[in-house]
Amino acid sequence: MKNIIILLILFFQFIHHPSVFADDLNPANTHILNPWYIFFNGYQAYQSNNWETSLSFLEQATDKYILYDYAIYYRASALSNLNRYDEALLYFNKIIKEYPDSPLFPSTILSIGDIFLNTGSYEKAKEYFNMFISRLPSHNEVSQALYKYSISLENTGRHEESQNILKRLYIEYPMDKYTKMIPEPILSADELYNRIQNLFNAREYKAVIKESLFTKQERFLMMSAKSLYYTKAYNEAMEFFKTLLDNTNNNNIKEEIFSWLGKTYSNLNQSEDAVKVYKEYMDTFPDGIYTDELIYRTSIISRESGAEAYALELLNKLANKYPLSKWKDDALWQMAWMHYEKKDYRNTEKYLAHLIASPSDKFRKQALYWYGKVLLKLGSKDKAIDVLKRLYLSETLPSYYGVLAKKILEDMGIKSKDAAINPLSVIGDTQINTTAAEGLDIKRARELISMNLTDLAYLELESVKKKTDLNDFIQTGILFRSIGKLNRCRIIGLYLLKNPSMASENHLFQTVLPHADPVGYKTIVDKITASSLIDPYLVYAVITQESGFNETVISRAGAIGLMQIMPKTGLKIAETLSMDKFQVDDLFLADVNVTMGTTYLKEVTREFNGNIYHALAAYNAGPHMVKAWLKKYNNIDTDEFVENIPYRETRNYVKQVMAAYEIYRYVYNPKSDLGFWGTEGP
Repeated sequence: MKNIIILLILFFQFIHHPSVFADDLNPANTHILNPWYIFFNGYQAYQSNNWETSLSFLEQATDKYILYDYAIYYRASALSNLNRYDEALLYFNKIIKEYPDSPLFPSTILSIGDIFLNTGSYEKAKEYFNMFISRLPSHNEVSQALYKYSISLENTGRHEESQNILKRLYIEYPMDKYTKMIPEPILSADELYNRIQNLFNAREYKAVIKESLFTKQERFLMMSAKSLYYTKAYNEAMEFFKTLLDNTNNNNIKEEIFSWLGKTYSNLNQSEDAVKVYKEYMDTFPDGIYTDELIYRTSIISRESGAEAYALELLNKLANKYPLSKWKDDALWQMAWMHYEKKDYRNTEKYLAHLIASPSDKFRKQALYWYGKVLLKLGSKDKAIDVLKRLYLSETLPSYYGVLAKKILEDMGIKSKDAAINPLSVIGDTQINTTAAEGLDIKRARELISMNLTDLAYLELESVKKKTDLNDFIQTGILFRSIGKLNRCRIIGLYLLKNPSMASENHLFQTVLPHADPVGYKTIVDKITASSLIDPYLVYAVITQESGFNETVISRAGAIGLMQIMPKTGLKIAETLSMDKFQVDDLFLADVNVTMGTTYLKEVTREFNGNIYHALAAYNAGPHMVKAWLKKYNNIDTDEFVENIPYRETRNYVKQVMAAYEIYRYVYNPKSDLGFWGTEGP
């Protein structure tokens, strides 16, 4: 019967893929099946739990085949599923000895451990699970190894060691499925705190709050208060912080509480209370670890409430008394901007010059752009042109401020198509070296992709990603993109852009840029953006900034997926789109998330009359906030409005999305005559 099944498979393969068999039908060949089909059919049979059929194919694989380790692994796994353990161990051990770099090596160790565990050979099982834990401490299956290691220890009479391993599992992997299978151990206060810290680092804030209630120790209450803050339960967080502040005698904790309590008041729009807390801190801890930061925060609140003289006094104090503070450049920028708004361009020029000369480059592009604009206002046109050229020419890729500088230069008759101020035009037609030999890992990944085995291809590509050959690195990104793993493709592109020496030798920017800024979900995006105000490249720029093309990411605030949709927003959009069966978990689905995100972006763009800067700010902070800001800062240029956005996150968000938008339009539509600012000039 088994031979009949194989012959039937061969017949249908020959009918549908006759060319593949052409060489194998040559009398000189010893195998009827092409190696590709040996593995493909063996794997398909394995996936269908047809172990005998799977073995019939996989046992024909030879060590000359590029995926021989895969064939061995699934042959061993099929044997194990048939309880032919001695034969399975023979092939699993072959991988351990001969293929230590195989992506299947970790699974092989676990499989050997499982065989010994299932057959009662606990000493041997213990050896392999311990090998996994010690050799692969960062692997995502360590929790499984710990759980099974504890079982092996228990069955060899090492009860105390077994319990310690279970305790480690409970503390280090608090939300893991294996942790949920074990009884809750008795923990010391320090052990419980370590578990809660791991929950906090995993952004499991509700679990932190729940488990911290078992003790009244300050450090636990502090974790609860922070978790309430991050879940935006600011009123509850405030009460926790106030109670802690009133009861603690620990100055280190007290300093931290002051900082958090002030930020909580700010988020509740209780500015006076925030300033009061910050002033109390500065009086109590004049040389405290948060003093410079809280001076800065107090100055911002004071400026927003109209007390500009006091704000300037504080900023000067910060810049002069704390010259090594990481907040010093922030203070210099705020002073420059406050003088700019008062049209005191000479003082603005002075502070911007300090920022340009700063050892930190945090504000350098920003300072250069506004320095150029100030020089124009002061009538120093030639000097302004030099400054703006300096900004634009310093960039490998366009930044928000570099593109603004380009726009000003173009308006002055200095065209960006002139290579003198358009470095992208110099590198725009370059290509990867297609004649370079591909590494074995890339060939293996291609083979798996040709079978549509994308999960295995992903596993293979993850191992290639760790290597340094440039062409293989580029090809890894291309293959990640081909299997829909755009977030992994983007990571490679960003790495190359941050390490230009690796790419610029071969002039690979035209290949690298599509990695760093990929296009995905095009059918959905094109459908929703058709006949609307939204450019599809803007949608891709938003996805890039929101999630980096990671479909499963969840923010601290609870926003989900590619375009970071809040559950409440998702429910509203679902109602608008008549999606009656919508569930919040649907936001993890790419098509649902992109549909909703693009729809919402289209709505806020329409609400703000096509101004994409206002729309982006609304996408991030909410339309009601943007309307309030526009009311406060009316009749000012767009670039000035962006600088005046009170929320740092939203301000940076608009700048980063617009920079990404320019890159997308360059990479995918290089012949476009559209300027960066469209019809909405700054």
